[in-house]
Amino acid sequence: MKNKIYKLDFSRTEDYLNENFANWLFFIDKIIKKEIVSQGKFYCVGPEDFEKYNMYDFYNVKENDEIKYLGFMIHCIKEKKCHYIFENIILMEDSEFWKTDMTYYFAEESPFFYIDENFTKDQILQAKILCGTWGFVPFIIDVNLDFHKVNTQDKIDAEMEQKIIDNVVFFSTEIYDRRSILFWVKDGYDHLINELNKFI
Repeated sequence: MKNKIYKLDFSRTEDYLNENFANWLFFIDKIIKKEIVSQGKFYCVGPEDFEKYNMYDFYNVKENDEIKYLGFMIHCIKEKKCHYIFENIILMEDSEFWKTDMTYYFAEESPFFYIDENFTKDQILQAKILCGTWGFVPFIIDVNLDFHKVNTQDKIDAEMEQKIIDNVVFFSTEIYDRRSILFWVKDGYDHLINELNKFI
């Protein structure tokens, strides 16, 4: 059954995000604030006969074909030169994250990868695995931020933190038992929806 993209009710989706991700991690907590999300719209991917389901029951499995979520991210990074932030949600001391030789940074106490086209496909996959599963909210920023001034594992300053937050244009999280995604797109960036359509 073919999947489609559905626009979601703003208030109900915002409530879900606040219930699950507020006070979660540094960037995630900031980008779901009303002053950010009010600049765009929420969507999800579901089957063509979605009217027989409760699309706002984001926890339970829906009978849709599993979308190529990772493929979409790799396509955006490698082909469209999008820059992603992958924020690590696994902070235990024995996490494999701390053993990686890939460069990561800190926003306050929250570690993250800054993913650009210089990452290989294998590195992108590994970064996603290291950053966790449920609660993983990768997001795209619109501007090529200069991280060359920041040493590995250094904390970025407040100005850089705010610049990242102000330039978020897309974020997503897995729903329906990880078979699909809920996503937000900033107004004026609908071309990202067109790119996602290639992977559903």
